[in-house]
Amino acid sequence: MLKLSKGGSIKLSKDSKSLSHIIVGMGWEVANAERTVTRDVPIKSIGNFFRKLFGCELVTESVTEVVSRRQSGYDYDLDASCALFDSNSKLIHDSVVYYGHKFIKGIIHGGDNLTGSDGMHDDETIDITLSQVNAKTDTIAVFMNIYCASSRNQSFADLTKAYLRIINADSNEELCRYDLTQFTPEHTALVLGFITHEDDGWKFTAIGESLFGNYPQDVTKQLPAIIKKFKQNNQKV
Repeated sequence: MLKLSKGGSIKLSKDSKSLSHIIVGMGWEVANAERTVTRDVPIKSIGNFFRKLFGCELVTESVTEVVSRRQSGYDYDLDASCALFDSNSKLIHDSVVYYGHKFIKGIIHGGDNLTGSDGMHDDETIDITLSQVNAKTDTIAVFMNIYCASSRNQSFADLTKAYLRIINADSNEELCRYDLTQFTPEHTALVLGFITHEDDGWKFTAIGESLFGNYPQDVTKQLPAIIKKFKQNNQKV
């Protein structure tokens, strides 16, 4: 099993043949009380002006802080979803799969978990038969959001862990895993990864980009710009 970091990728193949049937499992863990966390935060300096001007890497430093879970009075209900996009990064009609729209050709949502679990097991799953998805599909975006986050005063500040793993559905072999332990506190949605169609099959890339969104539809509207940026960056490599 391959452990991925942000930007890492894996070809979804076995014995030089593309996999057809995969399961995408996602899980998370919400803090119960006060805890100590370490985050990478931007260093505020005049150097960052030139960084933005010339497109250099963001300068960060590790900061350790004590964080208390905000009292919202609600359980954290995170929703896992996916959406299909064509080669022009345009959303394919009726292709968003989430708790309210669980079935499209080639994709089945495993159901909505309203409270999450212990962070050790999949909270929600999406079953994908890649050979059966819409033929126009170029990118399958996999993401999660906190349901009604704004009205419930919730954000990723209270998550201590989230992960995505891809499993060969035929053999139950875990092919890769992407673990996240650092989150942008104010954000309420997260793009976990892209499954992209390549000339020789499919590939998964870990994205890990935080967004705002109370519902899957909120996230879907922001995805075309992220996919276009992802493609541009890959073309430069």
